[in-house]
Amino acid sequence: MTRMWAYSLAVLALWVINPELRRLYDWRFGFASIEIISVLPILALLPHVWSLTVGGGWTRLPRSLALAAWCWLGAFGYGLILGIVNGNTFPAAYAFGEFAIPAVLGLWVAADPVPAAIALRRVSRTIFVVTSFAAAYGIVQFVALPAWDALWLNNVIAGGATSFGRPEPFQVRVFSVLNAPGPFGNYLAFVLLFALPRLSLRRPWLLAQMPLWLVAFGLTLDRSGWLMFAVGFCVYAVLSPQRLALIATLAVIVGVFAGIATLGSALPGSDVFTTTIGERLATLTDLSTDHSASDRQDVYARGIDLFWLAPAGRGLGVVGTSAKLGSAGATVDFDSGFLARLIELGIPGLLMLCASWYLLIAGERGAAGTRASLDARAMVVGATVALFALQLSGDVAGVLVVLLWLIAACGARTDEVLPDRVLVVA
Repeated sequence: MTRMWAYSLAVLALWVINPELRRLYDWRFGFASIEIISVLPILALLPHVWSLTVGGGWTRLPRSLALAAWCWLGAFGYGLILGIVNGNTFPAAYAFGEFAIPAVLGLWVAADPVPAAIALRRVSRTIFVVTSFAAAYGIVQFVALPAWDALWLNNVIAGGATSFGRPEPFQVRVFSVLNAPGPFGNYLAFVLLFALPRLSLRRPWLLAQMPLWLVAFGLTLDRSGWLMFAVGFCVYAVLSPQRLALIATLAVIVGVFAGIATLGSALPGSDVFTTTIGERLATLTDLSTDHSASDRQDVYARGIDLFWLAPAGRGLGVVGTSAKLGSAGATVDFDSGFLARLIELGIPGLLMLCASWYLLIAGERGAAGTRASLDARAMVVGATVALFALQLSGDVAGVLVVLLWLIAACGARTDEVLPDRVLVVA
């Protein structure tokens, strides 16, 4: 493995665990709104930007992936310019780094000359190891919340957030090393989809990690993540040529769930967990008891009013986390990525962004390939569609953008017609 690849995999891990590093820093040195550690993952991608531009990596990208990248960067570049023009320079720059720059890692993987099977194996192993660590840490959070996470949660509650649970044993919605239960649940949903083609009795070490992921996934109480996984799984099931193997995969997942439920019933706090999970699942079908859904409708109405005040866009940095870094033009948070992008980018930017999503989902139409390569392509489409659908009730930013473009790179490289025995190695 070259030094650049080792560095790239370390950057991938950094994007996942950086929020926890920030909480440790705040616990040790005190909270500050602007710290270098918050933008460290963005700065860590500068060598990849150099490789793609000065190093000529753009010329080695598959055509559809290059077009998707230009549309993606064009949309957020448009939002950045609007933000600067409207005097919201620093928040706009931070938002650009949160939504646009993370795509660079996946583009670098797609442009690198390393054989596709090796690239896929390196990326998947890194993601799985980091996810198992994050899931195990999340379970620890649920049982005994560490002091630095408790400090952060108390600050969140003091700020008015009430959906994160309480900093007490068996009372917290697990967020692990990420910055909230929602992003952590979305992250786990993606990893579970990413792992689907690799689940097999021939890979017991991967099956052994599944209980950790599934327990942590449930403990997030993240409905958007649960729905995201359901959407991705359905798309994958329709497109995959290995439907019989998929039935076995589903049986394995159901069996693991059943085993977890059986063993977990004897653990302390399990009654709280199962009751909370059941209530959370019930709101998926009974919206009359879901107060957050009714509150969200009011927020959407205000968001549409904001959009009509500036149909061409208000610029990046006026919604979400980046808006907190500036005083001009800051608005409320939205649970919908579509609505947030509509306000920031307006009609021109949103059209470019939708064009990028279409190209990512449609991808290249190369040779038929092996059953394994077709199955991998089905997983790529399923996971990408799931991330697109997530924006109805969530957002694709930060580490999710990293994962989106990494999987786009894997999808583009399945056209190299990978042999079955190599592709499935995780």
